[in-house]
Amino acid sequence: MDKLDDLDFAILKILIQDAKTPYTEVGKRLNVSSGTVHVRMRKLEDAGIVTGSTLSINHEELGYHMCGFLGIELVHDRMHDDVVGQLKEIPQIVAAYFTSGPHPILAKVVCHDKQELTDILRSRIYPIDGVQNVEVYVTLSEYFNRSLDLAHSF
Repeated sequence: MDKLDDLDFAILKILIQDAKTPYTEVGKRLNVSSGTVHVRMRKLEDAGIVTGSTLSINHEELGYHMCGFLGIELVHDRMHDDVVGQLKEIPQIVAAYFTSGPHPILAKVVCHDKQELTDILRSRIYPIDGVQNVEVYVTLSEYFNRSLDLAHSF
């Protein structure tokens, strides 16, 4: 996709604030047709800039009272893809990142309680071939969790 213009950024800004905003409403706010918004969004999706729509869930309200990050060390770097593939099979692992430093994998985990986290570590993560060590960082509270603010980023 060619360079994004002001209209593309304006559309994204509105939809980042509320992804359920109908294209007709977006068009009204920006003085363009809903068809224009639809075409622009299709181009952003085709370019891989917009990768879908998601629903934001408050895990704590569903009984998942423990959130943490796992710094995972590997026996060998070449085992990275296999380890990540197995982590992906664990439903409580909600995100995984490739990082620099001693932990090439940083995984976010949500659990009901510390016993569930202990069980996941012992039965699902430690047995993964290629995992050398896991450092567990339990979060105590979340200050904020947001998307990139397009108004201040470009």
